[in-house]
Amino acid sequence: MRKLFLSLVVLGSGFFFAGCSTHGSHNAAGIAKGGSRDVLLPQNVVQAGNQEYLPEFVAVLQKHGFHPVATGKARYTTELEVGGAFAVGARLVLLENGVPVAAANASNPGFGTWLARPIAKRNLFNSSLRRFDQELQNLQ
Repeated sequence: MRKLFLSLVVLGSGFFFAGCSTHGSHNAAGIAKGGSRDVLLPQNVVQAGNQEYLPEFVAVLQKHGFHPVATGKARYTTELEVGGAFAVGARLVLLENGVPVAAANASNPGFGTWLARPIAKRNLFNSSLRRFDQELQNLQ
C-alpha cells in the first residue's frame, strides 16, 4: 500500500509540474530617461483576490527606481493578474503611456493545478515575478 501511495505521489507531482512555462519580454527601446517614475498600481487587485501578491510586486518595482502610487495619473501603469479557470497563470506588465515596456507570464495548463491550486498560483506568481525582475533589469 505504501509503495502504491508513493508511486501516486511521484506520478501526481509529474502532472503538477508538467507544462509549466514562463515567458518575458521588454521593449528594446527601454524606458524614457528623465521625468517622473511614478507608477500607478493595478486597480483590480483586491476585486480579483490577488492582494497577497502586491507587496512583492511593489518591492520589485521599487528596486528598479519606480515610485508606486495607488491613485491618480502616472506615466507608468501596471497589470497584475493571477488565476484562471482551468489553466492557472500569472501575468505582470509595466506600461508606459499605455504601451507595454516589460512583461512576464507564467502558466500551467496541467491537471495538477486542481490538486493544489493555492500552491500552483503562488509558484506561478513567483516564477513570473523573477522573470519580470529580469525584464526590468534589461531595460536599465
